[in-house]
Amino acid sequence: MTRHALSIGALFLISASALSQVDWRETAMHMRLQDDLDRPQDGWCLDVVGSGPHIRFDMPLIAHNIKPGLFADEAVEFTKEGQIRFPAYPGYCVTVMGLNEHALPGAALMLKKCGEEIPFLNASKFQTFELLDNGMVQLKGTDLCITVGDESEKTFDPTHAWRTLYMERRNDCVPTRSAWKFVRP
Repeated sequence: MTRHALSIGALFLISASALSQVDWRETAMHMRLQDDLDRPQDGWCLDVVGSGPHIRFDMPLIAHNIKPGLFADEAVEFTKEGQIRFPAYPGYCVTVMGLNEHALPGAALMLKKCGEEIPFLNASKFQTFELLDNGMVQLKGTDLCITVGDESEKTFDPTHAWRTLYMERRNDCVPTRSAWKFVRP
């Protein structure tokens, strides 16, 4: 093989590798509540507590008012397998905090390693969701849907607000607090 052919082959491999590593900003979106509730100026989305180097994987996920643009702590992908991932944090999936084989109403959601199996948590059972026609996001195999709390509170800044995020039985969900859409900002 000539030196020129080797260079073209190496360039092809580098280009193919670069193409397969799409920046998360190119594909991610907001998991946005359909009703803006008390935030008509910006609405609510799924959010990881913290920002930048201060992301808190040890705390439950929240609903947060949507910041202008697309930030790592709000950017999600809904995979064809039904996982909700934050692509800026590879290998982690939204996980309902059930115990062993069961999740209950009121259960929080956290980011856990996709497919993680540790004592008391079979994460893969709590990481697959279905987007229903009415916008509810239901934990597969259950009647539990993701919903937000009925109150909001400011965070460290008066322009930022949060709400609790938890699982509720589908028939008990208030549509304004449990119907979602996946949208690009």
